[in-house]
Amino acid sequence: MNVLLVSINSKYVHSNLANLTILANFESEAAIDHLEFSLKDHFLHIIKTITGYHPDVLAFSTYIWNIELILALSADLKKLLPQAKIVLGGPEADYNYKSVISNASVDFVFRGEGDCAFSVFIECLLRNRPLPGYIATDPGQDIHQAFTGNLNLLKSPYNKQNIDNYKNRLLYYETSRGCPFHCTYCLSSAMKGARYYSLENIKEDFSLFIRSGIKTVKLVDRTFNFPESRAISILDLVKTLHEEFNGNTIFHIEVVADIISDAFIETLRSLPKDLVQVEIGIQSIYEKTLISIQRSVDLKKLEKNIKKIIALHNVHVHLDLIAGLPYETLEDFIRSFNFVLGFEPHHFQLGFLKKLSGTLLPEQTEHQMVFSDKPPYEIYQSRYISFAELNFLKEVENILDRYYNSRKFTHIWKYLISTCYSDPFTFCKDFARYFAEAIPVESSFGLRNLFTYLYDFINYKRFVNKEFLINVLAFDYLLQEKPRYFPDWLPYKKDKDLCLFACKREAIVRGDIGREELRHYQENIHANYLNLLIARDNSEYILTHSKKPEPLLFSYPEGKTRLDINNVSHLEFLF
Repeated sequence: MNVLLVSINSKYVHSNLANLTILANFESEAAIDHLEFSLKDHFLHIIKTITGYHPDVLAFSTYIWNIELILALSADLKKLLPQAKIVLGGPEADYNYKSVISNASVDFVFRGEGDCAFSVFIECLLRNRPLPGYIATDPGQDIHQAFTGNLNLLKSPYNKQNIDNYKNRLLYYETSRGCPFHCTYCLSSAMKGARYYSLENIKEDFSLFIRSGIKTVKLVDRTFNFPESRAISILDLVKTLHEEFNGNTIFHIEVVADIISDAFIETLRSLPKDLVQVEIGIQSIYEKTLISIQRSVDLKKLEKNIKKIIALHNVHVHLDLIAGLPYETLEDFIRSFNFVLGFEPHHFQLGFLKKLSGTLLPEQTEHQMVFSDKPPYEIYQSRYISFAELNFLKEVENILDRYYNSRKFTHIWKYLISTCYSDPFTFCKDFARYFAEAIPVESSFGLRNLFTYLYDFINYKRFVNKEFLINVLAFDYLLQEKPRYFPDWLPYKKDKDLCLFACKREAIVRGDIGREELRHYQENIHANYLNLLIARDNSEYILTHSKKPEPLLFSYPEGKTRLDINNVSHLEFLF
């Protein structure tokens, strides 16, 4: 018997932790293979690849982003491989098993955790035994979910044989499963409690990740910092392994901010810069909303702790909000929005409420929530927020993603809001409306064009300090890379005399610099005049308007095309 596990990820860089765990713990005489695709792969390519394996059992892992594609694939694969048994597992099949099994092309629906139970199912097929009680073959069945008890008995999904496949991808990993909290919109609320992997198992896997040069490990733990003592031990472990193996792997964790203690913050403080990314799901600050979704939050503690973490300057901070939650009107949401952007996080994820099967929220009919029947089942409207208002927030999300989260417009974003607007949302609303009306949807949204669109907006608004803002925009533009293209709006172009002066100065300072080194230096600098006075405050640049043009030298060491504006060596001043 040939078994084929198929993962269809939302992006190529993602990985499927569930199928990898099943594969690592597969115990059967049947042969097993695993294929990974992404949503960008052509339908026919997926069909051709799967049929080439001639599977007897074809198993898909289903989620909100791939369920439609998987059902379409199953229908066509059943025609081409009529003898193959098609089985669907994962959250979308699990919680909708009665409707999914009604599809003529689906032979089985697997409910629950497949880590070890999938092997049992395959053995039943292989030996022609009665199927276990977590397998549906008919919509009239009532079946239970398979459950993995002790997680520490599982073999790791990652090993020396497969780890190189994930060097340039986002590696998903769990140190725990489930969540101690029960937010009604979250799929983890369907589980009871949390289970934990041992530190010994975690250490072995983390050592492999760091030694193998994995770029980013994203922990899928819903509440990494509970219990906190365990979380501190894991962070200490990450730091120790990072130092032992001279690693550069980034670890992404999700925490609940209002339960953080000073000990946890001090642990974060001790970490090397950019070793850890911290994601905090604020979701809303409206008390009635938080109560309704069973999310108990001490907002004062949350605010205090977020400020402390951001002030560390060594941790990348992501903050999340969800639009469309119960009781939250547009005005309430705006307060949450301004609250989040007031922290100036490194990344702000604006999400929209989704109808997730197995969660409690969709059953609360008093909120009159209308969701799309098409995955990912996003909210259209409710008693509290209209379809038009949510659509407009989609336009605001577009501005956030293209501008704020790109980290390419940090100074112009800051000075536009602080000098021209009362709060972040008012600016986002203004720019989002302009963007939607003035920029055709078929336009190019490359970085150069995004700068030009923002310049056009500044011109259109005729701000009193327009000249200053355009110079700030130019400053951000020149920080990105050595310009090969000079847009018409750039106040001043490259100054060759300044570049020559910089080269002479470098020769004097270095003394022993050779001609080839000097040529390399010249190729990686750019000199420009801007009407700006620039000072430093810790890791930030403070910009003020200058009546006369000031000479600036931008250096781009080692030919880098993206600059870290926090690295002082990337920017020097000529006076």
